[in-house]
Amino acid sequence: MKKLLIYLIILSSISVIGQSNQYVKADNGLIVREKPNKNSKRIGKLEYGSKVYIFEQTENKLEVIDEGKIIKGNWVQIKEVNGNISGFVFNGYLTPESLSDNLKIRFEEFTLSMRLNVWDNENNLNKIQKDNVKIFVDLGDSPEGKKIIISESKYDKVEIKQRFENSISITDEGAHCDLINWKHYYSNWENIEVNNTYFTTKKYTEKDTQKFNEIAVDELKNYVDENCAEKFSNNIKNITKYNQYPSTVLTSRIFLKIKLKNSKTGEKKEKIISFEIPMGC
Repeated sequence: MKKLLIYLIILSSISVIGQSNQYVKADNGLIVREKPNKNSKRIGKLEYGSKVYIFEQTENKLEVIDEGKIIKGNWVQIKEVNGNISGFVFNGYLTPESLSDNLKIRFEEFTLSMRLNVWDNENNLNKIQKDNVKIFVDLGDSPEGKKIIISESKYDKVEIKQRFENSISITDEGAHCDLINWKHYYSNWENIEVNNTYFTTKKYTEKDTQKFNEIAVDELKNYVDENCAEKFSNNIKNITKYNQYPSTVLTSRIFLKIKLKNSKTGEKKEKIISFEIPMGC
């Protein structure tokens, strides 16, 4: 009876592994191999967020160093749930937590990937983009401090610069009138951090998000009178400065300028991505 109980426990643990669905958390994707070792033939690559079904956890262990951190794990046999790839992967880059898919912005010359929640009701992001593209960011998310991966590119030199735009918003108990077609503050373009495989976008401080060029408060009031509902005009009639509540300065856009060059041909390209940031609350 005791042996039978042990046998059932073993079967139960194998069953749990066999029924495990997990997700790829490697920013650069996860390589799938024919056998459970890193020298085996490469079958394919799973993108970040891909869902996989784990059949078996092998005894083959692996330890890697990623950005100075030691990651330990085992080789596991998997099959891609929403695709055709199957084989062995290192489970140090798998997680049971469901992950949102990477945002992919496709140009003719390259694809840009990053983790960012956006809204795209008209499915414009399924199309090949032109030189300038607008991305509408979901409330609560931001393109700041995000890893960016450039792939499918024929250009060997890539440079990315970043800047932000601040605008004025007038609030009224949750409602707000955003002056996105009026005056703005623009920061300087700055190079963003890069390592061998990805870029990292800049983060801005609260002080950055409140920067604005000095303006006359009467000029602000006149614009609000002409372009916002009456309640917003009433709310600011007694303010003495443009940034006095309920008139606030907020970041309205973050821009990326992507410069590419093919060293062999001398060909150059430049793309601008404008991330439209929700203002107010």
